[in-house]
Amino acid sequence: MNKNTFTRVLYISVSPIQNSKPYRLLAFHEKLRGTVLYLRKPLADPSRDKESITKAAFDMDVLSGYDNHYLKTINLSDRGFFSAISFEVIKWVRRYDVIVIYGHNYFSFWLAMMAAKLYKKKLVMTNDATYMQASAESGGWKLKIKPAFLRFMYNKFVDGIFVPSSASYLFLESLGIRTEKIGVIPYAVDEDLIERISLSADVPEIRRKWKIPLEYTIFIFCAKFIGRKRPLDAIEAFAKIANEKIALMMIGDGPLMPLLKERAKELGLLDKIFFPGLVLYSLLPAYYSASDVLIFCSEHEPYGLPVNEAMICGKPVIVSDRIGARLDLVEQDKTGWIYRTGDVTQLSDLMQTAVSYKHTGRLEIMGRSAKERMTSWSSVTNLENQFAFFKDRSWVK
Repeated sequence: MNKNTFTRVLYISVSPIQNSKPYRLLAFHEKLRGTVLYLRKPLADPSRDKESITKAAFDMDVLSGYDNHYLKTINLSDRGFFSAISFEVIKWVRRYDVIVIYGHNYFSFWLAMMAAKLYKKKLVMTNDATYMQASAESGGWKLKIKPAFLRFMYNKFVDGIFVPSSASYLFLESLGIRTEKIGVIPYAVDEDLIERISLSADVPEIRRKWKIPLEYTIFIFCAKFIGRKRPLDAIEAFAKIANEKIALMMIGDGPLMPLLKERAKELGLLDKIFFPGLVLYSLLPAYYSASDVLIFCSEHEPYGLPVNEAMICGKPVIVSDRIGARLDLVEQDKTGWIYRTGDVTQLSDLMQTAVSYKHTGRLEIMGRSAKERMTSWSSVTNLENQFAFFKDRSWVK
C-alpha cells in the first residue's frame, strides 16, 4: 500500500510509559500509521517528582517496535508548564493528518495545538479526569473556571477528545461537553508481556521467599506511598482481620513509607505485612500471581493501571469508588468489589469476604472472570476504537 493512502497520526506525550503496545500495533494497521513524540525521558530520580513514573521501576522496553522521537527541548523552569519547551513540534505537526495530544499542561502542547489549527489538521485532546479534583495545584480560582474552560476548548476548539474510561466519558458529559466528540479509548498495558511473566511465575517459591504459607490469602497493594493513594487504609483494614490466615504485600515506595512501617509495627503485624519496596515492572506480574486480591485505595485516581495488571494475572480487585477503571472493569462479586473511599470498615469487610471466597474456591472463579474481562479491554481494543473514531468522522483516507 502506498504510504500516501495511510492516515498519519501524530501522538505527542510527556514521556514513555508502560502502555506503548497500541503504538506497536499501528505499524501493522491497514489504514493508519503513527509516530509518537516525547518531551523528556522518564525521571531517574523519583524524589524529584513523586507523581511521575521513574526509570527506577520500569526496566521494560517501551520504545521498540514503533516510530518515536524525543523532541529537542529547552527549559525555562525545572518542571511544569514552561519545562521541556520544543518549537520543533511545529514542523512535526505539519506532516501529519491527525494530531493527538496527551493533555494541555505544557507550553509545547499548546504550540502543537496552535500548529494543528494553523495547518488545518484534525486535533484530538485526551482527558482522564473523572471529577473536579480540588488540590493545591488545581484549587481556588483555577477550579472555578475549569468547567467553562473545558467546555469552550472541547466544544469549540478541538475535533475530538479521547478518554480512557467510561467514568471519564460521564464526567465530560456532565460538564456539557458534546458527546459526539468523545471517544472511549481503553487504557491498556502490554497484556502479552504481563501474561507471559504471570504464567511463568513460581508461586510456591515466591511465597517461600516471604515465608507465607500457600493456604494464606495474600492481599497486594501496589502504588506510590503518597497521600492520595491512601496506603494506610490498606493496613488499617487488614488489621481488623489480622487473626485470619492472611498477609498483606505493600509494593511501592514514597514519603509515607516510614509511617506505614511504624504503623505495622504498632499493630504487631510486621510478620504479616511485607514491604518489598519498588518492584521492577518485569517482576511485578509474578507478585500479582503469588497474591490473591489487589487492593486499590486511592481518593483520586483518574484511571488505575494496577487494576488492568492484576486482572490480566487472573486476580479480582477491591477498589475505591474514586478509581477511574471501576465502571469498565470491576463487576461486583464477579471481577471484584467497589467500596466507599476512606471507609476502612467496608474495605475490611470486603477483604473478609475475599478470605471466605478463597476457602470455597469462589475467589478463583472471580479471578478467571477478571482475566476474561481483560480480553476485550486491551491494546487491540484501544487501536480498534481509535480507528472507529477516525473512520466515523471520515478522517480515514
